[in-house]
Amino acid sequence: TWVGGAAGSWNDSANWSGGTVPAASEVVIFNTPDAVVSVDADTTIKLIRAYAPATLTLNSPLHIVNLGMQGTDIRADLVVNGPSTLDFSRNGTSTTDLLDLFVRNGATLTVNAKLTGANSGIETWAADNFMNGTYVFANPPTIFPTPSASCGAQSSRSPRWA
Repeated sequence: TWVGGAAGSWNDSANWSGGTVPAASEVVIFNTPDAVVSVDADTTIKLIRAYAPATLTLNSPLHIVNLGMQGTDIRADLVVNGPSTLDFSRNGTSTTDLLDLFVRNGATLTVNAKLTGANSGIETWAADNFMNGTYVFANPPTIFPTPSASCGAQSSRSPRWA
């Protein structure tokens, strides 16, 4: 959980509960309103949960690795800026698990950074108007050539390319 206040470096252990920078297997939580966080070293995490508005500036790549049936849960506005990349990737050999982006009602996920992924895709869920937030991708990646979403039995929404 981010405890670094309104601004700081992702890579500074003093900015995280427990005094350590999140590892690849960990969930990152933002609940400090209007936190502005810079990612200054190549970083891999399990997923992000935004419970308060936050802005990430990616000076180095941020990798979010899907572990299957895990969701990046956006409950407040989250903006992800470049100049580096936001990378969504599958973990392992699954050909069906995609990165689940849960953007809740009233929240917006805006990705202005370059979006990449290895053997990946994004699922957007909008079941029962519960995950009916707004998705904005300013740099449509080649891995998602057209706005589309897939959610099995769940209803789905297509992301909006800015």
